[in-house]
Amino acid sequence: MLKKLTLSLFVLLFAGCGYQPSINYTKKVFDTPVFVEVTIDRIEPENAPFLTDELRRIVVSRFGHKVSTKEEATNKIKAIYKNIEFIPLAYDINGYTTTYKTIATIDFALTDKNGKSYSKKITASTYDSASTSSLQSTTLKQLAIKRVLEQATDEFVSYVTVLGVSDK
Repeated sequence: MLKKLTLSLFVLLFAGCGYQPSINYTKKVFDTPVFVEVTIDRIEPENAPFLTDELRRIVVSRFGHKVSTKEEATNKIKAIYKNIEFIPLAYDINGYTTTYKTIATIDFALTDKNGKSYSKKITASTYDSASTSSLQSTTLKQLAIKRVLEQATDEFVSYVTVLGVSDK
């Protein structure tokens, strides 16, 4: 009984206030299929596959579309990740960096279902990492890069949602 009441209240609350999931707004911008392209950074080339996979996952799970080849696609997302920067925040007694902030700058270019092009520069800079050894530092740098790339793609999803909302 309590579960039914809670579920009914939940449905009434969100249905009554006009809430819509972001996927409804992104479908106003994108049609299926979508082509995803990532331009590789020469300094950190090992991160391009991660960013490509992350964007493809977003197209499927958060936009509700399928990924296709460039020839089949009616929509395109291009990510150019330009700069990965590590800013030292703290050092140990031997002068080794123990804590640093990771900053990634990514330019997104997208072409929507109507052929209109948009571009958005996103800088993600909120991942601080700490390490105690050089081996751990290398592993944490890779983790830090992945985290800022995830943040940048999340911000991109928000940007596309806003485009869909303003398209009303």
